[in-house]
Amino acid sequence: MDWINSAYGRHIYPGIAIYRMGSGDGNWPPTEVLAQVDSARKFNGHGQSFYRAQSFKDNQKNITNLIKTGQYLYPANIPAMLWKDNVKPNPPLNVTISTADSINFRVSWSKPLAATDGDTAFYFNVYRDETPSIDYSDIKKVVKFGVINDTTALIIFANKPTKNYYFAVTAYDRMRNESEPSNLASIIVVGVEDEMHELVYALEQNYPNPFNPETEIKFSLKERSFVTLKVYDALGREVSELINEVTESGSYAVKFSGLGLPSGIYFYQLRAGEYSAVKKMVLLK
Repeated sequence: MDWINSAYGRHIYPGIAIYRMGSGDGNWPPTEVLAQVDSARKFNGHGQSFYRAQSFKDNQKNITNLIKTGQYLYPANIPAMLWKDNVKPNPPLNVTISTADSINFRVSWSKPLAATDGDTAFYFNVYRDETPSIDYSDIKKVVKFGVINDTTALIIFANKPTKNYYFAVTAYDRMRNESEPSNLASIIVVGVEDEMHELVYALEQNYPNPFNPETEIKFSLKERSFVTLKVYDALGREVSELINEVTESGSYAVKFSGLGLPSGIYFYQLRAGEYSAVKKMVLLK
């Protein structure tokens, strides 16, 4: 605790002596090592150092299995070295979610613009929660960790979702600074009561409208179709492609971000099979 309070913004990695579990070096029980890991985390330590590596390799007193299925069950982000670089990257843009098949989904996004220090996104984390108020400090909310050289992630479910899920993406630069979260994309499950009403092809008015910087576009599909959802400026130039793939029947909500676009009138068009609809929206900065 004293070391952590005197770190002056640097990282502290408490040393944990696994070798003390040996019969000739203290004969510690495995619970002692696990408790020391918990203590380091309780006081906001940035990690742990273990002495010595051979104790892990030998799985002394089953410590390797215990820690991998307990305290180290989830991956960890490498802490940022803020004394070297404290400029966050910009957040990813235009996060959307679409069906990959009858059970699984695909989250897609656009790379952000370079930050004020010129750094670009190095990798991305995809978060998932059952509420729109995602706890980004909870590593258990990371459903895809360290996505490099890609702007899509396949989200696998064991069964077809029966509840709503919300997704967001953050960007990391090479110094491990994390951006603010992107816009939310969501899976909205049609309830039993709603399923009694036949689905139709429909494109709803975006909300809010006017908007700044983002708005939500809802639509429904009567049946499985090849779907495109695109945004155009007042001159008819395409400015964003939100969906371009086969999508299952159902109701959907897609976020559109106006970051990087000037104020003005925009149009969004949904095409699904032979169905086509266009609506107007206003970006007001």
